[in-house]
Parts: sequence; C-alpha cells; structure tokens
Amino acid sequence: MKVLFLDIDGVLNSHSYFKSVDPHLLAHSIPERLYKENITHLNTIVRAVPCVIVISSSWRHIHDRHEMALFLGVRGFGGAMILGQTPIHRSLRTRGAEIQAALDNMPEPVTGFVILDDDNDGMDDFKDNFVRTDSNVGLTSEDAEKAIRILRRETR
Repeated sequence: MKVLFLDIDGVLNSHSYFKSVDPHLLAHSIPERLYKENITHLNTIVRAVPCVIVISSSWRHIHDRHEMALFLGVRGFGGAMILGQTPIHRSLRTRGAEIQAALDNMPEPVTGFVILDDDNDGMDDFKDNFVRTDSNVGLTSEDAEKAIRILRRETR
C-alpha cells in the first residue's frame, strides 16, 4: 500500500490564494479555502501512483475524513480514498511523530509513502519521503512530480 500524508494549509491553499479571494467567501465556505489549481496537482499524483491519503493537517482536529473527502471533492479532487488521519495525542509532539505513529499502525504493509507539508515539524527522519511546499504558492507541478518519484520507489 502506498500512502500520501496530506497537510492542507500551505499545500492545497496558499498565502497568495487567500489574498486573491473574497474574505467573506472564505469565512463562509470551507471548500473555498482549497485552491483548485493545487487540487489539480494532487490529482496528478494520485492518478500517477495509486495510493491512499492520510490527513496530517491540523484540519483533522475539526473535520473527520468524511468531511475532508467532501471538501476535496467539491473542489475537484477525484482520486484516492482518504484512509484516515494521523493520531492526535499530546505525547506526539511533532508532525513527524504523528506520521510515524500512523505508519506503525497501518492496516496493511506500506510499500511507499510521501509527506506533503509546508512545515518541517519533526520531518528530519523522513527527508527522503518529504516534499516541502512553499506556503506562498502551495502544491506545484514540480512538487507533484517529486511526490510521484518518491511514491514510485519501493521501500525495503
């Protein structure tokens, strides 16, 4: 099983996107907080390499995987199943620790994974599986290509 760990803010939206959208719209529509162009790049990844998605974003504190699937679908995501989210536990002090806990508890063997995030919070152990996006632009086609290369590698 291939896994894509997905952050939202700074990956599927960006500072420049927020500046270009009516703040009233953003305040009243959660799906509008997701930039369609960034979703297009996510679609590119999951079409190139079949994988499941695990939400690692702070959005998981408020929205479950079913809500996240709905929000993504409204904005054009047509790809992978959202398997779940990284665990929320105060003993897991970094995003990297949350991802490791999720990897340790996958329902089947993980043959490859990639992390899409704009923050390096505890990602040192995952440098070969980490695509750091620029929070000013979010997920780009170059980031998507790097993620595809990572997912196509087999773990040993």
